[in-house]
Amino acid sequence: MNNQNINLPTLKRSGLTCYYMETTHANTASLLHLPGELLLCLLQYLDYDALLALSITCRIMYQIIHETGWKDFCRATYRETPSVAERWSSLTWRQRAKEAHLTNERWNARMFVAKTLNSRWSQKHRPEIALSRSRLAVACGHAITTYRFGCVEHGIKSSVTLEGTFTVFPPVVGNDITGLSFIEDGGKDESLLVSNCAGDLVRIRLPLNEPLYQLNIKDKRKQNFPAIKTAQYQIPRIPLGKIAAAGSEALVLASEGSAFLVNPASPWKKPICTTIGTTAWAAHLELRSSTAYAAIGTSKNVVVHPVIHSSISSSPIAILGGTKKDVPVYCVAQYLPGGSPDIIASGWYDGRARVHDLRCSVRAKDATSASMNSPTPLEPVLTLADPWHPFDPVYSIASRAQIEDATARSKGSDQGMPHQGSFLIAGSAIHSAISIWDVRQASRSWSMFAPGKDWSPVYALKAEGSRLWGATQWRAFAIDFAPDAPLTDYPWNREDTTSSEITYPHVAAQRRNIVVDLDDS
Repeated sequence: MNNQNINLPTLKRSGLTCYYMETTHANTASLLHLPGELLLCLLQYLDYDALLALSITCRIMYQIIHETGWKDFCRATYRETPSVAERWSSLTWRQRAKEAHLTNERWNARMFVAKTLNSRWSQKHRPEIALSRSRLAVACGHAITTYRFGCVEHGIKSSVTLEGTFTVFPPVVGNDITGLSFIEDGGKDESLLVSNCAGDLVRIRLPLNEPLYQLNIKDKRKQNFPAIKTAQYQIPRIPLGKIAAAGSEALVLASEGSAFLVNPASPWKKPICTTIGTTAWAAHLELRSSTAYAAIGTSKNVVVHPVIHSSISSSPIAILGGTKKDVPVYCVAQYLPGGSPDIIASGWYDGRARVHDLRCSVRAKDATSASMNSPTPLEPVLTLADPWHPFDPVYSIASRAQIEDATARSKGSDQGMPHQGSFLIAGSAIHSAISIWDVRQASRSWSMFAPGKDWSPVYALKAEGSRLWGATQWRAFAIDFAPDAPLTDYPWNREDTTSSEITYPHVAAQRRNIVVDLDDS
């Protein structure tokens, strides 16, 4: 291509340098004749291979793609993975684009490395996990173990480093941790909100800068360090359950059928109690919706209560159904983090994962959950089941994270292509089974077993763009889809089980006539 007569004026848009071409060859059809804005719009529809091929056609296209093409591609395809953010920051935009492309390909091809994070615990536990931008926290019994995310060898590979185990409550019967969540602390990711079976709700800080920790850091595998309690909240002494935090608020469930809305930054304020009326198992707090709400999984269904003036209304605005009889719901989460706040995913005792849209008006025609004073249950817009484990209760649920770009979000110009594959992940109550559904293409859904060969429930799951974190009753684990997964430094343990586990496509189960009828009888 002859570029001698091409002039390259520049057009400043959104802080970027975009190019458009003026040439004397008016009769020559070329992409270079298109206005810069139109050309950039067309580039957003190209995949990684197409962008790479186009960038080597001429100097001009190389410069356009180098300055804007790779960045737009990353915003459209990369799913936020806080655990690799440090390594990600050391890469160029082209390297980031390649990383995002390979990560998506590995999810679709079921290529991953499964890794256990610790040796088998001495006894069975019901662990909780919490995820922040810089660390993972695993609560087991009365203590919390944290893992720090980073990178080594100048960003060549990622690392997950054991920081230590921190004691929160006295090691006596009845003090097991039941709820765990990171709360805002200015980006340090050292503050957590913790609840236990005895009815204690405390705010703690990890003693990472304390002299005791610094002097004994080499013995962090053998020694437990006391966590620093920074606040105790005024809650009745009743067994507490899950914690769901969002922004400056946190929702704490109680086993006797009530929920408390807490401001973690104001421990002197008495938490506001709301009666749910039945056992509450899980919760999701959403403050970004037009009407802030708390979705609570109960022993019957999912109830959605509005949050008004920092308090939870006692009257639900919606009931999420899908069955003709009452079925317990053990986990509730946002369907796609970063997406619409009005779409909720939940895991049910009947082995189904259901997705509800609060904007949907389809109601159940015949449901026992409805009463004179409550709304008619909403029908799910999507119901999923694992044909290999069709009747195993779902104990945990997570969604692969959506795109996250702080700069674009702050300018109100998030970009992203919704067709880039969305995965809903569920942990089973039996055999450590994990189901991964591709909601855009059901034939690409599949199942696997958590590493460690623990025949136990998967009690907790947290998903990122390239990693899946979870915990069974015996240990915590990671499933890594990143291109550098085989090189990643994970904590060593004497029962190290690093492997690429066998997967079980759902299509294969259907070919063997293992068919699940999604119509509830």
